[in-house]
Amino acid sequence: VGTLDEVTVEGNRVADRGLILSSLGLKPGDPVTREDLKRAIQKLYGLGLFDDVDVFGEELSPGHLRLLVQVEEKRRVASIGFEGTKKVDAATLREKLTVKEGQIFDDHLLADQIQAIEKAYKEKGYSQVRVSTEVESSEAEGPGRVKVTFHLEEGRKVKIAAVRLSGAESLDRELVLKGVKTKKKGW
Repeated sequence: VGTLDEVTVEGNRVADRGLILSSLGLKPGDPVTREDLKRAIQKLYGLGLFDDVDVFGEELSPGHLRLLVQVEEKRRVASIGFEGTKKVDAATLREKLTVKEGQIFDDHLLADQIQAIEKAYKEKGYSQVRVSTEVESSEAEGPGRVKVTFHLEEGRKVKIAAVRLSGAESLDRELVLKGVKTKKKGW
């Protein structure tokens, strides 16, 4: 395509311009082909920081070009909140989450966070907990920031009404029941 004379970067708010430029693998004076541009885009996506990457070439003079690199950064978590927590405190739930404030937000991680919250409740005997999420823009806390809120319906604590033992005719019933973690309420 030509010789690279300069590179301009647009759209980065958090990602360092130097990181973007070094990740391109192209510098002024380098000969540039379409394959080089494809590899440069793949490298930028490979950083995991961007939702969108575009590279445009502008011919400055015959055989010389300027590259414009436009990036759209992934959203970041500005804050994490909980509504409806009574039986497990917010600090305990926060410790169970793998997503932290300031990290890149990914919709796919929400399912893992919900499972972590449900597990924390199940450990306390609240196996009927329901968790939903709300993700809203929080531009006041910075560009590309989101607030994640987990809404909980804790449900009732599950209590064991009876423990029945079957299929263990040759074993001592009392010995088997001693080894069972789940007990009838009041035992």
